Amino acid sequence: MSQFEFAQVLRARVSLISKGAPSTVDARGMTNPLDIAVKEIAEGRVPLRVTRTKLNGDSEVIDANVLDASEFISYTSKFIEKREKEDYAKLFY
Repeated sequence: MSQFEFAQVLRARVSLISKGAPSTVDARGMTNPLDIAVKEIAEGRVPLRVTRTKLNGDSEVIDANVLDASEFISYTSKFIEKREKEDYAKLFY
């Protein structure tokens, strides 16, 4: 999975969860849609597909769960941990 595909899947899933879509993982105690979406991607339980368009114009549709997102998961998890340690409101004021 490219970083752009990861961002696309993460953005789409966070948006869906924040609008009330059911989670595909055990999200008890989790209220932030970003945290839930990252957990879904990490566990390979994302109900989305990625469309790749090739240079010749052909496209292929790939289940997001078969793409390797491990390097992005670790980076995103570190960001979430850092955010939880700091007072998040201070970053904006």
